[in-house]
Amino acid sequence: MAFFDFLKPVTDVASKAIDLIPSEEKKLRAQAEFLKALHQVQADIDTEITNRLKADMNSDSFLSKNIRPAVCILFTIYIFALPFIHDVHQAILDLYTNIAISVYGFYFGSMSLEKIVPAFFKKKG
Repeated sequence: MAFFDFLKPVTDVASKAIDLIPSEEKKLRAQAEFLKALHQVQADIDTEITNRLKADMNSDSFLSKNIRPAVCILFTIYIFALPFIHDVHQAILDLYTNIAISVYGFYFGSMSLEKIVPAFFKKKG
C-alpha cells in the first residue's frame, strides 16, 4: 500500500479506533469498510488524473499537448548538466534521477497504454 503512505496518520488513528471495537465481527467489518474507502479514494484520484489527461489532449493549447515530452527533455538536460554546473551533493542528484525515472515511466507508460488499450477494446465484426 505504498500509495497510501501519505495517509499514514489517518490510517494510524483509524486503526486505533477500530481496535477499540469490542466485537471481533464488527471490528473486521469496520476494517473492511475502511479499506474499501481507501481504495475508493485511489480510484477517484486515478479517475481525476485520467480526466485531466483527456482534457489536455482535447485542448487546442500547444503547451497542454506537449508538456509531457517537454518535461522529459527538461529532466534529461538537467540530470546530465547538473553535475557539470557545480558540485552537487549525491543525494540531490539521486533525488532528481528518481524524479526523472518517475516522469519517464509515466510518459512512456501512458504513451504505451494509449496505443495498446484500444486494441483490447476494439469490436470485432
